Amino acid sequence: MKTIKFLSMLVAVAMLGFSCSDDDDNGGNGGNGGNGGNGGDPNPPSGLPALPDDSQPESTSFVHRVLLTQITGTGCGFCPLMISAVEKIMEDAEYGDKAVLTVAHRYNSDDPAWCPAPLDKALGVSGAPWCGVDLVEVVGNQSVDANVSNLKRAIDKRYNASPAKAGIAASTELDGDVLVVRMAVKAAETGTFRVGCWLLEDGIQAQQSNYQGVPGNFNTHNNCVRIADSKASATNYSGVELGTVEQGKIGEKVFAMSLEGYKKENCKLVLFVSAAESGKYTVNNAVSCPLEGTVAFEYAK
Repeated sequence: MKTIKFLSMLVAVAMLGFSCSDDDDNGGNGGNGGNGGNGGDPNPPSGLPALPDDSQPESTSFVHRVLLTQITGTGCGFCPLMISAVEKIMEDAEYGDKAVLTVAHRYNSDDPAWCPAPLDKALGVSGAPWCGVDLVEVVGNQSVDANVSNLKRAIDKRYNASPAKAGIAASTELDGDVLVVRMAVKAAETGTFRVGCWLLEDGIQAQQSNYQGVPGNFNTHNNCVRIADSKASATNYSGVELGTVEQGKIGEKVFAMSLEGYKKENCKLVLFVSAAESGKYTVNNAVSCPLEGTVAFEYAK
């Protein structure tokens, strides 16, 4: 029965725009274009998970969150300065609600949390530590307090650059080691969009170098990027093409990825949408999604 269900799911994936990836693909490769602007399909092809109900179908005023991407590594002795700063940001009542955190271990390739996708190159940096905001703003390392202040400024800059141009909803289906993610993007304004789906893993245990003796427990690594299916080119991870979506309409993309070798009980997803800005695509909104579950469009109050 599982085989029949999985084959049915693949047929359904083929009927929509799709992207497939695994951990040997440098984080994922873009599939064919999505079915932008179709208004959403309340009756999905057989095998695809149904999207959650839209609680405000007439609204296009979405909650807006930026995408934080911390560049780090277990062998990086100065990284605890940035790790502590990012933790303070995410614990802050105001700023933690404005951001979705991802952590790319790119410093040393023997790191158990190593990220194969070159997200450091996508940010235009090398080494560590760094923290990117929406894959466009980059904060370098200073003291913990200075890092916190600089991160707040970068988050504010991106958050205030524009309101959310789209909202995100999704549902997932896990069959053995194969995960299928059905992602929906509802446009607040007509535009051409890209989308990304990243697999994150929590609870990876590894000794963290700490040259300055920064206080804290840094040996449990969370939000670690394992698969980054948003590859537009060799060093551009702004998303795979979704296409043009008209205001108030919904475009969809289906992602499929292998979770073989990962602790699925510790995994989750981050989904984001990018919009054209100053001649290039930049992340405009992001959400976190459980590995087996749904996330609905979230509207501003």
